[in-house]
Amino acid sequence: MKPHPLYAFSSLLLSASVFIYTLSVVLGSAQALPHTQNVSMGSNPLFSFGGTISNGNSLVLTAPNDQMMVVTDVILTMNSNSCSSSVELTDSNGSVLSHFKLLSYNHLGTYRAAQSEPSSIQHSFNSGIATGPNASLTIAETGSCNVAYTLSGYYAQP
Repeated sequence: MKPHPLYAFSSLLLSASVFIYTLSVVLGSAQALPHTQNVSMGSNPLFSFGGTISNGNSLVLTAPNDQMMVVTDVILTMNSNSCSSSVELTDSNGSVLSHFKLLSYNHLGTYRAAQSEPSSIQHSFNSGIATGPNASLTIAETGSCNVAYTLSGYYAQP
């Protein structure tokens, strides 16, 4: 029995389409962070800083002269009960880049007691918080709530 050329062609076409589909799935799902093409080509374009702040401000970092900073992730936690905190990230021009609120309460009333766990914030920005070249990033806290922070991101070409 001789195979029909139409069967051979359809088998070849099916194999080619499965190969192309598999290739597109494998290549389409691969990604590296950050997603932009303007990431610095330095030895390590990523940064991560952390600390604790209470009722004051602190200079976190300053961008190099030829690069901008993009903060992609923010983690804020507080270790106080009955406290309300405001946390701001500002640049060297004094512009507020982000503002966060943290809250915890502990109320012992006549008829009932109410308590909440100290709040925390874990946020990843899709586009990030950007500062220009040679700009500094400052974190400020009001409320005296002893806020621990971690900021991470990457350096990019302006």
